[in-house]
Amino acid sequence: MKQLAGFVLASIPLIATAAAPVPNLPPAPSIEGKYTFLGSSSNGFKGKARGFAGRDDGTLLRGGPRSTDAAITRSAIVIDGRTATWEYTLDARTKPMSIDITVTPLRGKKTKMLGIVEQTGDKLILAYASDGGERPKDFEDAEGVTQYIFQKLPPPLHAEYRIVPMTIGREADAEKKINALAKDGFEVTSTTTAAKMNDGTMVLHIVLKRMVK
Repeated sequence: MKQLAGFVLASIPLIATAAAPVPNLPPAPSIEGKYTFLGSSSNGFKGKARGFAGRDDGTLLRGGPRSTDAAITRSAIVIDGRTATWEYTLDARTKPMSIDITVTPLRGKKTKMLGIVEQTGDKLILAYASDGGERPKDFEDAEGVTQYIFQKLPPPLHAEYRIVPMTIGREADAEKKINALAKDGFEVTSTTTAAKMNDGTMVLHIVLKRMVK
């Protein structure tokens, strides 16, 4: 009986199980980037003031003339000149997105602030309730609500180079290439000293550069 059971088990072919398909999930929401901190308001905005120019009553945003650089990483908000660390988490299930901020000052206790955040184009507005208040429902005027305005900086430019060989006595060929590159924004930055090639010709190289996003 034992031999029969062993024979039956050994005769059953092994069936490979296919791996479960990986769901194609949308990317997680992100507000990461380099920003300019434009200013803040302790009473929120109304109507056209959502355009970030100021308040309806003509009052400019605090900090506007003294805008500073700011950086938002995956988990922290850092504004130049601030002495506290802001760590945050986002929740994209709400509209506008909810943001929970934990503030760690150099001295004193950690505090948690409940807020909302909205990004439109290169503008980011963040509103939070001070002193442990309830999360704001929108960006309208509300007592105890502070709003921060950021403008996202464009990505830094990087250099792109082209090198055009020029044979002494046949300069016209190289000039055509240089003129074509100039139409695409390239500029001559340097020229090497002419060197003698194996075939006896004298060749120099012209370096061109342009800045691109």
